[in-house]
Amino acid sequence: MPHPTPTATTPCPAQAHLLIHAEIEPAAPRGRRDAPWQRLLALWARKRPAPRPLRVRIQDVAHHEVAAFEEPGALLDVTLPEGTYHVMTELGSVRRGYTMTLQAGGVFDLYLPQGGS
Repeated sequence: MPHPTPTATTPCPAQAHLLIHAEIEPAAPRGRRDAPWQRLLALWARKRPAPRPLRVRIQDVAHHEVAAFEEPGALLDVTLPEGTYHVMTELGSVRRGYTMTLQAGGVFDLYLPQGGS
């Protein structure tokens, strides 16, 4: 009988998933009509320079860089060996650090504050 092959959704027993949720810009409400001043504000906002990209760095407890991402998108799924990690995020001038312990076969969800604040 053949052994099943692992898939992207089946983590290896010695691995863990770190899911980083980064909603950089708030979602626009659907089905709502904006007032004229809100439309003008939206037009003005389009002329502003684009925000700096989101940067994510992951280090182990010995501060060795394990992974680095620039502009990873709204959801970042990183498979790592079990252990303790430091996650540093940078969005514009806002920098934040997080420390988490990942367990083998587990999933850790990290929700970044909206807009990096």
